[in-house]
Amino acid sequence: MNITTAPERFERIASNYVKSEVHKRSASMSYVHRRLGTRPDLRLLDVACGAGHFGFNVAGPSARLTFCDPSAAMLAAGAEAQVTGEGTVRCGDYGAPHPDMPEEFAQFAFIIGDFDVGYRTWDAEAGDWAEPQFYARWNGYYGLNGRAIIDEWFDAGYGYREGAGAGINIRLYDPDAGRWETAWHYTANHEVRELHQQVREDGRLWLWQVYPEAPERHVWFEVYEDGEWARISQTRNEEGDWVNAVMLHAIPADCGND
Repeated sequence: MNITTAPERFERIASNYVKSEVHKRSASMSYVHRRLGTRPDLRLLDVACGAGHFGFNVAGPSARLTFCDPSAAMLAAGAEAQVTGEGTVRCGDYGAPHPDMPEEFAQFAFIIGDFDVGYRTWDAEAGDWAEPQFYARWNGYYGLNGRAIIDEWFDAGYGYREGAGAGINIRLYDPDAGRWETAWHYTANHEVRELHQQVREDGRLWLWQVYPEAPERHVWFEVYEDGEWARISQTRNEEGDWVNAVMLHAIPADCGND
């Protein structure tokens, strides 16, 4: 008699399991999602999680999730699907800047490529950013024959998790104004935003929202070593001081080039 353990059995079907429409859109999952809504403050322990369909479906992008399953292959397949999502990988054909573009056009060169993005909140007690939770893909490339920078954002679970969306920025540099003028469109709420970015005297590339009107906040980009970068935001505390809030930490995605 041949005995196959659950971990061994799921090793063979993990890649198909994560794409299973039955598990992605089960009636029980829809019921829980309706009851809970998408809770950004959710703390969830998902035991015998498989590919994590349940946890990722009911969680918001900033939720704290812990997954437990006897199959390492299932955990790996689920994690990969949440980071990249089906149809969200570009990995090549990023284009090139047009030779007529001004020197300042290189200010956003760091965003060209495929990136896994972790959502990190500020831990005031520790005085540091909390551990990242990888939940999105951010891809950048040159468009309009190298005269614009276009970058795409994909939520984790895009394509099957309720509430998961995708967005696109089209960034054009205005040499007369000395700033970037950007249009952002997000599928989850179909809102179009007008954003501006500019390198200021402190050397930071700052971002602010022009339309629609939004609560005041500080947002800027930082570039690190090894192709990593971040978008950092600050909000005011009760005393009116600016304090760190959220870091979107981008790490070059594995495109199989190594």
